[in-house]
Amino acid sequence: NSVTATTVYDQSRIDFTTHVKEKTRELDATGQLVLHPDHQEVHLPELAVRTQGVEWRTAPGSDATVKYGAARLQLEGVRLVSGDQSLDLAGGIAIGKEPSAEAIEVHARNVDLQQLETLMLLDRGLSGRLTADARISGSTASPTIDGTVSVDNGGFQTYHYESLKVKVSYAGTRIGLDAALQQSPAETITAKGSVTTALFEA
Repeated sequence: NSVTATTVYDQSRIDFTTHVKEKTRELDATGQLVLHPDHQEVHLPELAVRTQGVEWRTAPGSDATVKYGAARLQLEGVRLVSGDQSLDLAGGIAIGKEPSAEAIEVHARNVDLQQLETLMLLDRGLSGRLTADARISGSTASPTIDGTVSVDNGGFQTYHYESLKVKVSYAGTRIGLDAALQQSPAETITAKGSVTTALFEA
């Protein structure tokens, strides 16, 4: 593992170029940190993550911006792409316990799950193409999440299915699910209900 960085400080702005290597994964980032009296901003016109022939990077012409401070996190223009795959994040959320009326919108399109596993240095046997939309509101200490997820031509190790569609909600200590798994044209499995997050605690 290694980290190299070049920085230039000019009054309230720090320009940086960074290269991070972890095992077979590499990250390159070029941007600016702008220090304001009431908040900080990170601008990332160039960001790329790659491993084993898989690469995600900021979309051409985009200028990903993260603003934080004054009990608020704001994302603007965060768009990552890899071929015909894309991930977009935009909006704001309160930092801490006090909720706000803002929300962060997340949109994923045509994401190759096998490539995503490779990028995350995992090997759980997932496959398929994922499309997802989510809205994250409330606060970082107590978020509320509502979203939909669909996977086409998916699989887990040796098990394969045509499609999976899930509506997900999360608030407090409960997760709600409304799922339909299309295993074949003649076979569908559905499940609907909620579970407590205590089930996932060690």
